[in-house]
Amino acid sequence: NLDKSFHFNAVIVNYFYLSKLLESISMNKKALFTHDSFSKNKKSEHKAAYYLSKEEEQKALKRAPYVFAMQDVEADYFRTLHPNGKILINYSTYKYHVQPTIGNHNILFLSGKSVFNIAGLKWFIDKIFPVIKAYFSDAKLCIAGSICDLLPEYADRKDICLVGKVENPDSFFLTGDIAINPCYQGTGLKIKTFEALAYDKITMVHPHSTIGIFKRDTAPIFSSEQPQEWLDFLRKVWEKDKGLIDKLKAQIRAYMHEMDVFVKSQYREFLDCSQI
Repeated sequence: NLDKSFHFNAVIVNYFYLSKLLESISMNKKALFTHDSFSKNKKSEHKAAYYLSKEEEQKALKRAPYVFAMQDVEADYFRTLHPNGKILINYSTYKYHVQPTIGNHNILFLSGKSVFNIAGLKWFIDKIFPVIKAYFSDAKLCIAGSICDLLPEYADRKDICLVGKVENPDSFFLTGDIAINPCYQGTGLKIKTFEALAYDKITMVHPHSTIGIFKRDTAPIFSSEQPQEWLDFLRKVWEKDKGLIDKLKAQIRAYMHEMDVFVKSQYREFLDCSQI
């Protein structure tokens, strides 16, 4: 009914929930906007709340001539399910916030209450943080967001600060130069990785939190599972190379701009236009 009233040139629907709508729309510029694959991973309590069989997901994909994947690993998988479709990658875009170098030894983590976030944070606290603290005794882990409601066991620790919910992420990210995404399982969005980059932070992650991201091999992101490698990197940033933070910030800004240009090119290809 909306199409009859407004005569849309293009339509993008939220995958897979609204994909049936595409069957009643005659225009060619139709796309599914995906945020995960619901059949690539095995069904389990640690996966997405929704689960589709391979055949069900394929049926949803084939309703659209175009599919936007949120990361390149899923794009490759969607191409096997929908070989006649045009699979684009839109990664998502983030407003960049330039922030000054703070110069302290705070480590920042902003997160919601997802079980994946809690598991990743506890991995960092148990495996990585003690090694950092043994060398940098003044290092402090600052945690913000609704995840703080589920961490009462850390409330009395002097080296962990539970900030709680924040109205303005700018103010939280101004409290340090290093941000982390220690999640080692979960869905494909990698939001916390890119939110940290978008706030001009040196970003350290578990390798899982780089899977499928834009130009993974050259992204200005530290990733490792090894505690000593985390410490070695922090020693370079905080101690050995006083200009390294500024160098990394410049690389992050260039990387985020390049990703933004790429995302716009994908929408131009979908809309078949030269301007967005």
